Amino acid sequence: MKLNYDCVRELLLTLEENLVMDDSLSFPSLTLKQVCEKMPDFSRADIAYASTKLLEAEYIEANSIESDSKIIKIVYSSITYEGHQYLDSIRDSKLWNTVKKNAKALTFELVKKLAEIYVVNQFTP
Repeated sequence: MKLNYDCVRELLLTLEENLVMDDSLSFPSLTLKQVCEKMPDFSRADIAYASTKLLEAEYIEANSIESDSKIIKIVYSSITYEGHQYLDSIRDSKLWNTVKKNAKALTFELVKKLAEIYVVNQFTP
């Protein structure tokens, strides 16, 4: 399956917006079903696959329940520090579109580096 980097970005933005700790300092959670409802432009399969890759990259914390090579449920609990760093590098829509347009290939690390280069170049006379 191909990793949809637009879905990865949108998933991180959705988690950031919705996994907000309240004043009682309780950690919130979201299920895959809830995330899919908040991301109607992406298929459930794309969101689940992006989730598994973000888990592998240690960009999010979530519990994935699987059985017979099938994802039964995903419960998201937070974005890791590295996940926040990655999201901050691709948060801006203009920057994100520029990186996507100019990159011949996308990887988590390459996207982050290209975004950093783009930002640095904005401040170079």
